[in-house]
Amino acid sequence: MLRYLAHHGPALRADIAEATDTATPTVASHLVELEKAGAVTVDLPAEQRRGRSARYTIDPYTLRHLLSVMGSYVFPATQTPGGRSASRRDQVG
Repeated sequence: MLRYLAHHGPALRADIAEATDTATPTVASHLVELEKAGAVTVDLPAEQRRGRSARYTIDPYTLRHLLSVMGSYVFPATQTPGGRSASRRDQVG
């Protein structure tokens, strides 16, 4: 969904569902969570969406920040023998 929005947004929920071959209710629930996290924005306030077509857009700044935070969690920095901080990726090899 995020890749689709990055390349084709702003987009309607139905367009996202069709393009990603995902059920519309599944897309809707994911978009709600992505909106809560700030990764996507919507052109209509929540109270005005019923019966109207809202367009979803990614927020690249927030999405990059969230991905960075997740990456730091998955690959935490560790100390090397010399006391230098290194990521786990630097230590593999």
